[in-house]
Amino acid sequence: MKCYAGRTVAEQKLCNYCNNKKQDAKRYAANWNLTNEQVEDLLAEADITIMDVGKSNDKYHLARHNDAGDYEIGNCRFITGLENRQEQNHFKQWSAPGNEARRKKAAETGAESWRKFVKENPERHMEISKMGGKAVKEMWSKKCV
Repeated sequence: MKCYAGRTVAEQKLCNYCNNKKQDAKRYAANWNLTNEQVEDLLAEADITIMDVGKSNDKYHLARHNDAGDYEIGNCRFITGLENRQEQNHFKQWSAPGNEARRKKAAETGAESWRKFVKENPERHMEISKMGGKAVKEMWSKKCV
């Protein structure tokens, strides 16, 4: 099956994927230094095809080591979405500025997690649920910082 100027579906998906990742890299203050051919090589190293790449946990993602640096050969590999999210959470939890203070404050107040806070404050459950995501995040950050 062909699409877009004689490309196969897989070729077009690879082209779209690389263009989208190049745009996404800007959000992470990273440079995209990979060609489509280099991405194909990374796919081959992982023994997968572009059709195995996607956004769900069981699909594969192009990930940077420790979510740091540019998208370039030597700093990227394909891992499952689940592995990528676990790595992102681990990296953010231990490396992001300000998290140490939040963890310390949460431990001092006995509210190690948002769920625990809600369970310990049932009288505020309705108030909290009506606030909306942004307001809840602001309230939680004030409580934990």
